[in-house]
Amino acid sequence: MEKKSLNVGLKILFVIYIMAMTWIIVFKMSLPSNLYKIVGVRSLNLVPFKGTGRMNEALNNIIIFVPLGIYIGILCKKWSFGKQFIACISLSLLYEISQFIFAIGRTDITDLLMNSLGGLIGIGLYITIEKVLKKEKHIALFITICATLATIPTVGLLTLLTVLN
Repeated sequence: MEKKSLNVGLKILFVIYIMAMTWIIVFKMSLPSNLYKIVGVRSLNLVPFKGTGRMNEALNNIIIFVPLGIYIGILCKKWSFGKQFIACISLSLLYEISQFIFAIGRTDITDLLMNSLGGLIGIGLYITIEKVLKKEKHIALFITICATLATIPTVGLLTLLTVLN
């Protein structure tokens, strides 16, 4: 596989990932016809880990942002580690602010922290993959294959959930 086609494939997978993440986080997997059901909830929590039973949600937030760190690592490899991490934090902050502005969910500092941690773990995974595989073409191929294998069932599952709801 040619390097250029790998980069195009990665960018397409990244766009699909961002669209799915936005639909999950901001729109709570609602269809446009059901958005009225989630609008109107505006909550702001600035105390980390406030509330009970939030560890499962915190773990989910970490997991959903790990791919973001990997994508940023490979697509923005010329950026410094700090700039890559700031990009992860910025996207998470954008999601949290959007939830508050549009009154569609809880804006929560714990979510921001856990999302950022997930992005940080993803960047770390990318750095590890880079050190192990060494050749840029092998790195891009490995990440493209992994992203494809993760994206197809995820989109299928999200589609199924949408149809069943």
